[in-house]
Amino acid sequence: MGEFAVGKWDGDIQNTFKLPDYARLDAFAAYRVKMGTARLTAQINARNILDKRYYASTDPEFNVAPRLGVYPSAPLTVMGSMRLEY
Repeated sequence: MGEFAVGKWDGDIQNTFKLPDYARLDAFAAYRVKMGTARLTAQINARNILDKRYYASTDPEFNVAPRLGVYPSAPLTVMGSMRLEY
């Protein structure tokens, strides 16, 4: 499990507003099994475990004024994968 923390940060290059600080918890688990000469790995990743709402970024392309282009974070996200190595 890991924590990703960000303090208050400037919302635009002119420093006209601040975005609030936040902390996000992420985790992953993996299981590896040997199958003859091959190896199978199953993994699951979870991001934003506590499903907190925070602001991830402003519009990097400046399509709108920065105050209008603030993007909220993704909610709890879970991804899985399997890898076979031979």
